[in-house]
Amino acid sequence: MIRGIVFDLDGVITDTVEYHYKSWNKLVKKHFNQEISKEFNEKLKGVDRKESLRRILEYIRVDKELSEKELNSLTEEKNKYYKEFINTISSNDILCGIKELLILLKSKDIKIALASASKNAHYILNRLGVEEYFDAIADPSNLESKPSPQIFLEAAKLINVCTSECLGIEDSSAGIEGINKAKMISVGVGDEDELNQSRYIVKETKELLTIIPKLLG
Repeated sequence: MIRGIVFDLDGVITDTVEYHYKSWNKLVKKHFNQEISKEFNEKLKGVDRKESLRRILEYIRVDKELSEKELNSLTEEKNKYYKEFINTISSNDILCGIKELLILLKSKDIKIALASASKNAHYILNRLGVEEYFDAIADPSNLESKPSPQIFLEAAKLINVCTSECLGIEDSSAGIEGINKAKMISVGVGDEDELNQSRYIVKETKELLTIIPKLLG
């Protein structure tokens, strides 16, 4: 019996991948006079800010080892750029079918939680006009990055639902791996080859309106 659903944010509720890409590139161009590709940016899905920066520095081959203070300064600067970009987000940016799905889940008394690496989750959900539907938002600040199951375990704990009674919805392979490690039922949104570890896969978010009610029984 499914009693809770845990959502990722980027790529599941809204799509802010382009904003992350532009923010990272603005930072990398300013400080290292380089760029990252969109293909590489896709590999940062579900990864927290500091770990993303470490991977970017490796990708652009920065030999100098940065101090913790320097890393924090750069991630804060990136977040400043990102916030400037997401100031334009509105309810029009909710991915297809998600608002209807949240309404349906509430009508069935299903607990809803968010498990996102984004530290801007509250702000984004508020801008989208859907924060009221969430019973809990896991704070990623002191949790390991996906594919660690920590944030999914925390989300389930916050809504007081056993992980075996939770569905987890993700668009990244790291996220799906984390859901599976947490012993939740995984639902992938996106490319079948990339998300082949998912229990269930849909190509687009609008298809969740068809598959989720069936899984709820």
